[in-house]
Amino acid sequence: MTRPLPETKFNELADALNGLRPNEILSEFKYARLNRLLSSLDGILPYDQYQILKAIIELHNDKIVDAYRIAQDVLSISETQYVLEQIFYIFDKVFSVRESLEVLNKIAQIADKLCINIKEVMPRSTELVLAFNDYNNKINFDWNLLHAKEVKNIIDLKTALDNLQVDRENLNQLNEIVHKILIGNNVRCISTEYFSMDGELLFLFYIDQPLHEITRLNDILLETCLSENILDSIYQLSYSYVPYDGVNEIE
Repeated sequence: MTRPLPETKFNELADALNGLRPNEILSEFKYARLNRLLSSLDGILPYDQYQILKAIIELHNDKIVDAYRIAQDVLSISETQYVLEQIFYIFDKVFSVRESLEVLNKIAQIADKLCINIKEVMPRSTELVLAFNDYNNKINFDWNLLHAKEVKNIIDLKTALDNLQVDRENLNQLNEIVHKILIGNNVRCISTEYFSMDGELLFLFYIDQPLHEITRLNDILLETCLSENILDSIYQLSYSYVPYDGVNEIE
C-alpha cells in the first residue's frame, strides 16, 4: 500500500475537525487519531496553520486555555485567511471581544492589500463584536461594507445599546469579566445569543455544563460585578450563562 499524500492527510484531518459537534469533547481514541494525523503534517504545513489546527484539537479536548494561548501566539505571526478565521473561532469560544476585533482588523487589512471585498473574507457571526466596537474603538475598517443582513443586525444591536445608555467602560469591563470567568474555569462558550425584550437587552452564553456548575458561574459573575461596582450594568443588559441544549447554534 502506498503512503497517503500529505494533501490527503490534511483533507482527512480537516474533514474530521469539521465533523465535530459544537460541544464535542474528544474521546482518548479520537484525540490520539487527530494528533497522529496532525503529526504526519509536521514540517509540511506552514507553522501557523499547523499550530492553529493543534489549537482546534485542544479546544475539543477540553483544554480551553491551551487552545486560547496558541491562538494568541499565532495571531501575532499569521496573515493567512484560513488561520485567522480559526483564531476568530477560538476567541469567540472564550468571548474575547477585544481580541476578536483585532482579528477582524487584520483580516480587513489583508483584504485591502489584496483588493478583496471584505464581505467575502469576514468570518461568520461578527455582528456582536462589531456592535461592541463603538465601546472600545478597535475597528479601523468600514463594517457598512459587509452583507446587508449583517449590517442591519449590527445597527439594531447598536441602537438597542444606545437606547439603554450603556456605560462604555462598564460594558467593556463586563465583557472582560465574562471572558475571564470562562478562561479561569476552563469552560467553552458553545454559542452566544442576544435579543431585546420588553426594553431589556439579553445576552445568553450557552455552555455545556451541569446546572450546578452554571449556577456557580453565574454567582461568580454577579459577585465579580458587585465587587467591581458594575452590578447595575449586568441587570441593565442581563448577561447569563445558560445550558446548551444542542439546538441553539447561530446559523
